[in-house]
Order: sequence, then structure tokens, then C-alpha cells
Amino acid sequence: MMRMIALMTLTLALAACGKPISGKITLTGDRSIPIITEEGTTAELGAGSATVQIKSAFSPKLEIRTSRQVVSVKVPKKILANKKDFYLPAEKIKQPVDLEALTRYELISRHEEVGSQTCFTGGMCYDPCRTYSNAPGCYYNPGYPYQPGYPGHPYPPHPGYQPYPGYPGGYGWHSNCPGVVTIKSVYETQREIFSIGFREPSDKALLGYFEGERGIRTELVDSIPLSACQLL
Repeated sequence: MMRMIALMTLTLALAACGKPISGKITLTGDRSIPIITEEGTTAELGAGSATVQIKSAFSPKLEIRTSRQVVSVKVPKKILANKKDFYLPAEKIKQPVDLEALTRYELISRHEEVGSQTCFTGGMCYDPCRTYSNAPGCYYNPGYPYQPGYPGHPYPPHPGYQPYPGYPGGYGWHSNCPGVVTIKSVYETQREIFSIGFREPSDKALLGYFEGERGIRTELVDSIPLSACQLL
């Protein structure tokens, strides 16, 4: 049991740790960026290559690693649920600067794919909802699939079932025959850029910022029908 608890604890901790993001720190002026370390000393972040990472599920911290030093800033647990955007005032994190994290996306490429998709349309087809001489009409229970009447049962098969008018069943003209439609799908490949701004608490002036690439994603942005729904 203790081993299972230890494994679960390790799994949760690993799940909460974000991957390191490589990038660089840029200063907007001549001043470096002051950061108070976990040991209570003040470090100065300058311009240059850096990586950032949100670490630890139990005592979350933002780790900033440069070629000269590693600085960790304690952050609230709630940002573990949303590592993309957050604003942390200096007084809340006991730092001399505010931290502002933002995520944006840069378009890399766009491509289209043509394929088919199922649809429904009016036409001649078979429908399992049948009409019987001694149980005319189709029946349905609101919220459930259509149910046919059946021989020897002149009423709906359940007290909650009701006649469904205009739905004769069997082979014939129906409004919801299965079909296929030609679709053009538009996809975009985007680069996800993560940045952290370091701002003066008093006037929110930007002292500098870190910016790095979090990853690349491809997503569907539009679907355009190229034909009407055709019966199968």
C-alpha cells in the first residue's frame, strides 16, 4: 500500500512539472531584472539565453536558468492548472517585480485537405421505423431513439411513447436518409510562443522579458462543404 501511495505521489509530481522552455531574456533598458532567490538573496537577470520551467506539484515554483545562475520563484498552485497566462503582483510572490506570463501563436503554414463526411438528406431510402396496419405510425419516447409499432400491439409500446407524425417508416421517401458530402478541411500549423514579462510594481513599466517556443501544433480551423449531401 505504501509503495502504491509513493508511486501515485511521484506520478502527480511529474504530471505537474512543465517541460523546460528554451529562449532568451531581453532587457528594455539599461537596468537588469532583480529577483529574490529562495535563499533570500537578490539576483540580477541580464540579457541572454535562458530556460524557464514551472516545477513541483507540492510547492510550485518558476525556475529561471541562465548560463550564470539558476533562480527559483515560488508561485501559487492555481497556475499549475493554467501555465499559459497569469499575472503575479510583486507583493503576492514577495518579489521586487511583477510577473506577467502570456502565450501567443505564430502561423507557420496553412494547408487544405479534401475528403468526405457523412450527412443526412431527404430522399428514397429504408428506415427501420415501420408502419403496421394494426399499429399505424412510428412511436418514440422523447429523449430516446425511435421505436416501431409492431403487429398485435395497436398502441405505443410504452405509455410514455407518442406517435411521430409524418414518419411512415419502411422503404420510401424520408427526410433523414444517410448520405455523403465532400468537405474541404483547412488546417493551420502554429508555433506556440511563451513569454514572461518583468514589470515595475509601481508604474507597470516593462524592465525586460523572457520569450521562448513552447511547441508546434496543427489544428483544424475551417470546414467548407464542396457539394450538397448525396444519397448513399
